[in-house]
Amino acid sequence: MTTLAVLATVLPFLSFAAPKDGQPQAAQIYLSQAKVLYQAMEYERCLSRLDKAPPRAAPKEVEGQFELYAALCNAGRFGLGP
Repeated sequence: MTTLAVLATVLPFLSFAAPKDGQPQAAQIYLSQAKVLYQAMEYERCLSRLDKAPPRAAPKEVEGQFELYAALCNAGRFGLGP
């Protein structure tokens, strides 16, 4: 199964599961989606997903992961990724 086929199968379910109230749980879902997109080298979509995440009242580790994946996806856009 190709990466795009996996994304097409998984992402709709993840988007459907995201609560609208901005809870830290919703932030985790957006972060998980961004990780999948980064691994698929979909850097623009990864950044878009991170930007759409609701405001977070998350632990520092989660906030750090958001910043890390934002930096990795930005680097990937300029050919500096894996």
